Amino acid sequence: APGTPVPTAVPTATRVPPTADARFRTYLPVAFRNHCVPSRPFDLVLAIDTSTSMAGDKLARAVEAARDLIGYLQLPPSRGAVVAFHGAAEIVKGWTDDRGALLSALDRLPSGEGTRIDLALRRARVLFESRESGGDREAVLVLVTDGKHAGSPVEDVYAEAAAFRRGDVRATVFTVSIGADAETALLSYIAGDPARHFNAPTAADLRAIYRAIAGALPCD
Repeated sequence: APGTPVPTAVPTATRVPPTADARFRTYLPVAFRNHCVPSRPFDLVLAIDTSTSMAGDKLARAVEAARDLIGYLQLPPSRGAVVAFHGAAEIVKGWTDDRGALLSALDRLPSGEGTRIDLALRRARVLFESRESGGDREAVLVLVTDGKHAGSPVEDVYAEAAAFRRGDVRATVFTVSIGADAETALLSYIAGDPARHFNAPTAADLRAIYRAIAGALPCD
């Protein structure tokens, strides 16, 4: 909620300018230009804010960029899943290595009022916890939002974020904030590393950011 203090350990957000493609090639481990074949399979959850403030151009750009990211996945052996969140959160598509099914899920994202980031993290956690035991896939979460957490204490977000850094739910988290209203410090905390949080000044930067994230996934 507005005015809620953020833990002092929150890393600094990384602002990504529209011309950042060249910087990505040195900033991230693997250049998108020569995007890689993962050294081991991974499970990727895309959690997309579908609140009313995202309606129109923002959401259209986010979905278009997400389509690009899905296009870079090696399916199978990797898998993907899609979560949509607003005042509630829904698993739109569970684990699948069917590219068409993931792309189809992006065409039927539910929308509503509110921004419950904690519930988005919880749905992603449920997905990661449901993975079969003994799997060797890397767990990766990409969460994108343009708003501020609202509807529950911000401590709920901290608790859900912590779950991704311990035990069976451990996952690499990337967060993307859009616009001036996003709580970039909170999203940096969720990512757990300033190198994994991107602040897009406009929705038009999303494509470059998602491409950079694709280059950061586990690779040879």
